[in-house]
Amino acid sequence: MTPEPQRPRSRARFRAGLVLCALAALALLSGCSPENAAPEPEDPPRAEKSLPAASQTEAPEEEPPEEALSPDGLPLVIPLEAQELDPPGLPTGAPEAALASEDVVYSDRLDSGAELEIRRVTAEVQYDPPVVFYDVYALTRTPEMDWRVLGLLEGYNHYVGHGLDVAERVPDILGREGWQISLGIGAAAVTSWYFAATPAGAELVLDVGSSQEAEVTDLDGDGQGEAWEFYNHGDTGWSFYDRDESGRYWRYFLTAGPEAPLGAVMVPEKGYVPADREGNPLLGEDGNILGPYVLEDGALHLRMEEPP
Repeated sequence: MTPEPQRPRSRARFRAGLVLCALAALALLSGCSPENAAPEPEDPPRAEKSLPAASQTEAPEEEPPEEALSPDGLPLVIPLEAQELDPPGLPTGAPEAALASEDVVYSDRLDSGAELEIRRVTAEVQYDPPVVFYDVYALTRTPEMDWRVLGLLEGYNHYVGHGLDVAERVPDILGREGWQISLGIGAAAVTSWYFAATPAGAELVLDVGSSQEAEVTDLDGDGQGEAWEFYNHGDTGWSFYDRDESGRYWRYFLTAGPEAPLGAVMVPEKGYVPADREGNPLLGEDGNILGPYVLEDGALHLRMEEPP
């Protein structure tokens, strides 16, 4: 407040006396001294009104950084959907019928002595006209042990009529030599089973269901082969299968769409690389194939080769 202008000393004393008299009268009426006078009631708290975002004094939230792209416009990191899988296993089926069957559609023996054999057992089904159905079994043996049944690959299936879609050795599946067996189980579905050699014979290490037979390549650069496949029914995309250091199995899924490369293809000695929709690897300005994408920490990381 602006102080009052200076008055003569006599008027000031007269005014001070009036003030003291007034305070004394108030004390007599209230029964208390001026020091103990009741404080004036405070105003009730006002409800805070939310202000429009434009009038907020707080700093606006920072926008998320733009996706990091390579000089060729490809995303440097592509997140994947991770799913832990149960350890693989096969149904028991009818082991006695599998052991008695002589209908062998595949048999191979590794230098280690481990042997894998795929046999068919004719199912008792009557149709008019008749259709032959098969139950398909995997068996193994070693020089020290006779045949034993690993389990039923697929039952009641006539798509195996002339053999298997794929039945071959795999130099490295999850760090071990073994086999890939792929079998059509429907008009547009294929299951691939991977067996690895052990001192006790073949052992199932992975099974993959897809719209095509799966393939093996080193997806994460650790020197071991992992499985991958492309599914084009329902949730269209790529699945990558791996096993971590704890022995747990994982499936990493990449949806085919705007957030993924236009396509992908496996190139020998290169790996999973971006491609166009016709499956042709994308090339950089130097004419070399771009990539590869490497599976790391649940995402695909684009690994760009340094120029020579």
